[in-house]
Amino acid sequence: GYLAGLIAALENITGVTSVQVYENTTGVTDGDGIPGHSIWVIVSGTGEASSIAQAIYNRRNAGCGLKGTQTFNVVGPDGNVFTVRWDNVEQEDLYIKFNATSLDGVNPVAYQRIIDELPSIFVPGVYEQVNINDLATAIQLIDNNCLVTSAGFSTSAGGSYTNTLTPTAKNKQFAVASA
Repeated sequence: GYLAGLIAALENITGVTSVQVYENTTGVTDGDGIPGHSIWVIVSGTGEASSIAQAIYNRRNAGCGLKGTQTFNVVGPDGNVFTVRWDNVEQEDLYIKFNATSLDGVNPVAYQRIIDELPSIFVPGVYEQVNINDLATAIQLIDNNCLVTSAGFSTSAGGSYTNTLTPTAKNKQFAVASA
């Protein structure tokens, strides 16, 4: 279908790291503010605006409305100008805490390496929920001698931590800014 084709086209743009497309098939604005018979494209990464706009223009259904604050004008084959709309993702801070132990009981856990590398490999997608299983897997990729014994996520350093966490809005993406 066109929606899957649009997502694939956007994901294939150099610099695009994550995409989410929401569709409102009703005739009225929905709870996310998407007008009736419209889509809301949210893109993460450094993709070129012209490439993003062209992909949306090429893959959207005829008569389909668009929601978003980013705009780019595409000139159609008939010379008419069409304004394409989408949103770039908004980053939301993600705080992580975990306890771990050595699997072999001899070699220590490489805490500093985990702290240094985790922000670059634990990167959820747009509006993607995080969970402690995915965190433990990422930590194991960094230090295969590490057994995560407990973990949690929060949107604030002093907040309560939970096993799963979803961004606060559909146009947000969790980011671990620093160690």
